[in-house]
Amino acid sequence: MECIYIPELTVDHDVIDVPQQEEQHVKALRLNSGDQILAVNGKGLECICEIRFKGKHAFLNIFGKAEALPPKYITVAFGLILDKERMEYLIEKCTEIGVSEFQPLITKHTQRKNFKTERFVRKAIAAMKQSQRAILPKINEPMKLEEYMKNQKGTIIITDYAGSTDYNVTEKKAIVLIGPEGGFSPEEIERLKNKAKYNWRISDNRLRTETAAVVAATFAISQ
Repeated sequence: MECIYIPELTVDHDVIDVPQQEEQHVKALRLNSGDQILAVNGKGLECICEIRFKGKHAFLNIFGKAEALPPKYITVAFGLILDKERMEYLIEKCTEIGVSEFQPLITKHTQRKNFKTERFVRKAIAAMKQSQRAILPKINEPMKLEEYMKNQKGTIIITDYAGSTDYNVTEKKAIVLIGPEGGFSPEEIERLKNKAKYNWRISDNRLRTETAAVVAATFAISQ
């Protein structure tokens, strides 16, 4: 079943218009009146709907509603990547597997300083629809690593060659920290180790930032 995103959708709706930003998507799907489609609001509500057309305009008759909140709230905090396409890959794939929040970080080895949040939100929306998730991840503005870590008192996961291969996470909320190209500096690593509850060895190979983020987030969500 195909999926569209309607942020205005609530449990009180029995009928809702297809918003302008989704009309092109609906046209591309070549749906007919009476076809079923999934609508999500990005906040955990998913609805099974029947699509109807009035002229060129589409609306949805809603006949099934459910809350689809994730079992865990996983934040991926990652060093900004110089190549924006690789950063898009990180956002896209982590959204598909169920990450709830992204925190771009500026670190000692970070080469990119700018981050166009709107661009990556659009990528997350597309990934949410493709994977039929009901939650749109939160994407924050970049922060310096030291500023971000000042206020973090929850469960923190780091990755290191000397880490453990026991990936069990009992907590429902955790932060996965991933370094930029070149990794965290030795000084940053020592500070992070002092705050981290888990230190994982996620691969015997050296992984790119986006690959490490997907692997580590998968472990954190699935355990």
